[in-house]
Formats: sequence, C-alpha cells, structure tokens
Amino acid sequence: MLEQAKHYRETDGILVNTFNVIKPEAVNLLNKEEPGRPMVYTVGPLIRAHAAACEEGAHCLKWLNSQPTSSVLFVSFGSIGSHSAEQLSELALGLEASGKRFLWVVRSLIDLKSAGSDYFKAWSKDNSLAYFPEGFLERTKKVGLVVPSWAP
Repeated sequence: MLEQAKHYRETDGILVNTFNVIKPEAVNLLNKEEPGRPMVYTVGPLIRAHAAACEEGAHCLKWLNSQPTSSVLFVSFGSIGSHSAEQLSELALGLEASGKRFLWVVRSLIDLKSAGSDYFKAWSKDNSLAYFPEGFLERTKKVGLVVPSWAP
C-alpha cells in the first residue's frame, strides 16, 4: 500500500467506494484544490453480491419495510476492520438491553479471540453467529434482524 501511495499524484483520479452524502467532509477535503493532487470520485457503495446474498437482501428489505418509519438503528462496521467475539457479544447485549429496533450487518470472524484488521484475509463461513450470547437471536427476533456479511 505504501508503494501505491507514493504514486498517487501520478493518477488522473482516485475512485473511492463510498458516496458523498455519507462522508461529505472527507470527500470535500480530498477534493480541495492543490497542485498535483488528483480528483477523488465517489462511486459507491459497490458490493459483490451472489445469489444467497441477494435472497438475504430481499428478506432484509422486506423486514425493514415492515418497521415504523425512522425506527431502526442500522449497525455495520464495514468490511475493513473486525472485532473480537467478546466485543461483538457485548454489542449484542447492549442492543438487546436498549430495546430499540435494529438491523445489524455482521461480518464473519476468522479468529473468535482477536480483533484487528482482517481485510486481506478470507472470511470464515463456519462461525458467523458463534459469538452471540446464548438465546440472543431468539430474544431479539421481534425487534432486531441480524444479517450475515451483507445488506442492500
């Protein structure tokens, strides 16, 4: 990444997987005119979907559309970082205790014991819900929806 960063001023532009409304300050700062600085173009969010994810997405949207307007907390930490199982368990308990409606997009963990940037590693498909407190999904099914790895 450092090698790529050395050459960024040689480009005509940089594509970023986001959109202006979600990060306007960052986009404006990156596009501040400066000699030799390339423009930043927001082109997202771009996702790589497969059939199972599209089916899950349809379920997710159906559930979300059945909730009262502006009543759902969206929880997603994206795909670049990860949390430990203990941290995610604590978050689950906090969401449950809040009593608020939530839509939680959860990325599968590779190592249930550690947190850190796992962006360049393959995701595990075996333990995506293993870190939830026992009974969490059942207790929160009326107010929350957990979506593994992707949401539209």
